[in-house]
Amino acid sequence: MTLLQIKCLWEVITTGNFTEAAEHLYITQSAVSKNIMALEEEMGISLLDRSSRPYVLSPAGRKMMVHFGEIILAFERADNTLQDIKRNLTPLDDNSFRLVGMPAITRFGVTTSIYDFMRKNPNFSIYLEEMDEDRISIAMQMGDCDVAFCTNLRINLADYNTKKYRRDSISILFSSDIAANTPLAEMSNFSWIFPPPQAAHYSTCLRLCQEAGFIPKIVLTTSRPQTAMEYITNHRKNCAYMEITGILSNYCNEDCHMVPVANSPEVSFHFVWRKNASLPKAALEYLAYMSEKAE
Repeated sequence: MTLLQIKCLWEVITTGNFTEAAEHLYITQSAVSKNIMALEEEMGISLLDRSSRPYVLSPAGRKMMVHFGEIILAFERADNTLQDIKRNLTPLDDNSFRLVGMPAITRFGVTTSIYDFMRKNPNFSIYLEEMDEDRISIAMQMGDCDVAFCTNLRINLADYNTKKYRRDSISILFSSDIAANTPLAEMSNFSWIFPPPQAAHYSTCLRLCQEAGFIPKIVLTTSRPQTAMEYITNHRKNCAYMEITGILSNYCNEDCHMVPVANSPEVSFHFVWRKNASLPKAALEYLAYMSEKAE
């Protein structure tokens, strides 16, 4: 049993297919398949139900995935500790700072803004790291970053200094074959695409469905809108994708509707930093620069 074998199985279940799993792991699709089969052969059980699309775990696989998840999490924690040690061996000066951001940071133009900012200010450096919002909160508490980019959904903004960057909401995207005015309460028989469970707004999406009177049948969780759109294209009837409106708007076209969810809470995006923290000059200049771009 190797970490790569476990990661291959994890990625196939998370993405729903071998192609994206291979992309995430930077290996070939055949290598993903061989690693999973080798793991199944070593354990003497079938872990993957290959008869369904997207792929799901077998009953034995569901039981083992609890332990596999703990193994992956333990490795990531160890790797994060190692990276922190390496970063702390080379202290940053006033012209550099560390920024951590949620995985959706690219879709909201923040990575582009970093490039533009450093191009206009070549003496400044920004060290960017993406991480889930639970880890962002820990990184902020431990002082392992100077500034974080996150939502209001999983961090107590009152504990930090904040600059609001953008406000948003939750919407549903579905095929134009379905009436655009279909209320959420009438979508109980739909197949649903959700953000991954580690995403801050996953629980919000789940709660909105529960408030509409049903538990969603989630057939795919993904952080890649392209994957969700491909699934909707191939399963047009009674299939819907719930996500942050700003993300969905980039993929809406004449073949689909995008409808805001009634009673959706505000999803706001913020730059946050510790109260009473003395930020490097580079961080102060970047925050001022991003204030001009705030919506």
